Amino acid sequence: MQTLSAAGIKVYGVSYDAVSELKAFSDRYSIGYDLLSDSDSAVITEVGILNTLIEEDSQVMSPAGKSFYGLPFPGVFVLDEEGLVAEKFFNRSYATRDSAGSILNSALGEVLKPESTPEVDFANEQIQFSAFLADPELKLEYNSMLYVRFTVAEGLHIYADPLPDGFIATTVSVNPVEGLTIGEPRYPPTEMMAFEALDVELPVYGGAVDVAIPITANADVLNWTLTDKPDSLELGIDVRYQVCSDVFCYLPKLEHLTMTVPLGPLVR
Repeated sequence: MQTLSAAGIKVYGVSYDAVSELKAFSDRYSIGYDLLSDSDSAVITEVGILNTLIEEDSQVMSPAGKSFYGLPFPGVFVLDEEGLVAEKFFNRSYATRDSAGSILNSALGEVLKPESTPEVDFANEQIQFSAFLADPELKLEYNSMLYVRFTVAEGLHIYADPLPDGFIATTVSVNPVEGLTIGEPRYPPTEMMAFEALDVELPVYGGAVDVAIPITANADVLNWTLTDKPDSLELGIDVRYQVCSDVFCYLPKLEHLTMTVPLGPLVR
């Protein structure tokens, strides 16, 4: 909240609950942002997030005795200064959410490294890279992001796909872990660099770049019992790269990093 506020970004929660219910909830959990009551679900319907899996005449009631009809599909909209939707975070399952760190980075348009996040580092004279999580911990069914930040020494570069035979592209991968859903790596835009001696232009990274890998702790981490949740997961991260200048290349490298990622408490 402090980081968003400093960037001029306001946060609101919208639900179909009454003002009195929202106040009681906010007081109980010390909610630090405004909760807005859309008691007839008019706004929820207008923006297209009314939960259509619940029938209008549904007799299924909440613990407060209110029909579940009118609930929105849960998610997050990021609006620009004109009130237009710049990005949205919604998932097929109501239990799956996007983490605060992932949404924060998207809203700010930059990758922040939280002070208390899990992190592992590697460095030599040509390159250094750091693997870190967007959040201080993983939570069950929250989509977070693992970042690998490369910083290449001045005058040097690393390659990116697509490349002709004989060149080594920079790749990042996370080894399979039971209880963890690992998405496809997201590589940043490249620069094209001309190599006159070879008469080619090739995609390269220079300076500092971030590769992002979506990761989510799934139900398998519980081993089907709510009392058998581990406190952390071990991530094995493989980083393949080759550092070059405009006239020579160092040998290709494959580095293996190991990171311990805490698992947050279950929210029942």
